[in-house]
Amino acid sequence: MFRVTRCLLQGRKLAEVSSKNFPAKPFLLHPKSHFQKIQDFFKGASLAVFVAPQEYESLLERRLVRPEIAKFVGTSSPFTLYSDMQALRDQQVAEKYGFELNENFVEGAKVAIQKFYSVNADIYNTIQADRQAEWEKGKDSVAYSGVEDSEGNSDVKRKDFTRRRFFRRQQTPTASRKTTAASSKTGKSSRLPAPSAPQRTRMFSRTRHSKSRRPDRGVKKSSVTSTSANADYMNSDWDDIADSNPDEPAALLRQMTTPWLFKNMQQISDVSRSLQHLGDGDTFFLKTSMGNEQLLDCALVSARVETIPPESVQPEVDDHETSGGNDDSWPVVAQIEVVYDVAQSHTTEVLGDVPNEILDKLGLQVGEPRVETINEVRIAVFEGYLEHPNGDPLRWKLALTRSVNQFIHP
Repeated sequence: MFRVTRCLLQGRKLAEVSSKNFPAKPFLLHPKSHFQKIQDFFKGASLAVFVAPQEYESLLERRLVRPEIAKFVGTSSPFTLYSDMQALRDQQVAEKYGFELNENFVEGAKVAIQKFYSVNADIYNTIQADRQAEWEKGKDSVAYSGVEDSEGNSDVKRKDFTRRRFFRRQQTPTASRKTTAASSKTGKSSRLPAPSAPQRTRMFSRTRHSKSRRPDRGVKKSSVTSTSANADYMNSDWDDIADSNPDEPAALLRQMTTPWLFKNMQQISDVSRSLQHLGDGDTFFLKTSMGNEQLLDCALVSARVETIPPESVQPEVDDHETSGGNDDSWPVVAQIEVVYDVAQSHTTEVLGDVPNEILDKLGLQVGEPRVETINEVRIAVFEGYLEHPNGDPLRWKLALTRSVNQFIHP
């Protein structure tokens, strides 16, 4: 539809996108320092008020500059973005590299982020299906020593065994559980009513997070067609899965993301799965799935275009000083930051023989799935080579997605 979407989601040869061929660095451009942000704020404010107020008003009318996002990304954001856009004009980015930061990029980024969520949900649901298959295979084959007594009360004692183990696990604090919660895409959500249709036409009229519950109407399958029937996402490296089949969700995810984010998502998945309630011999299973992803809105936050040293020079340059070089032979990189409003449904269901105490604690009933729609405002960072050292065309990669509450970059 738009160039940015084609560049981000277009299939490429495996050798070109394999994360094994790149260093695992979070960003091509190091994030701005606080001092740089303050400088850009005053520069943008001066331009908007004294130098070119009509141009600033034009950007407001085109909704490229959105003052309403200030409560999520900082009050300086509108003026800072205006300063960034003026810097792109001064650098003649459109004339030199054929890239213009306009409505097409915003719409393309919105479509690309939604595609990212679809692929991620497909991988998550595949892993959960594998966990369920593993549980169903092992639930009847595990023997409990000393459970059955002479009166044949094995079923009662099995329930008691499961009940005691469940509550013991629930009461055991772990530092890793806190880490996973902080890294979760959904984060902590306040229980607020779901936004109505008119509210969803505009962004940021709500709090940072909201969660709504509704009766189970069936969860629409992710828009990405799964080909993961034989892919083992639980025990295999996602790079190997992507190499084996270019149509796998892992291959699609790798095409969309930077090597660092791709690896980081697998690590988060592994840690999250290890903390989920699955034990040998459990009489019940907590089934979860994701779907119905929808990007409600998207807006620009910042934009940068700078040169970076080539790989042969990078080991000799400090990570905080890898941009702003004057060598004409150095690659030119663009980094665009956007804020977006996403809604996604999460389905939870318990299967098997579940003691009443556990059902009360979970707030669920056997055979009655609970569907929650979680809304969240997040930040996404795109990066791409405007002038690639190998002469490759511009292809945007998602370098980071984080909560607006997370201020520390990786």
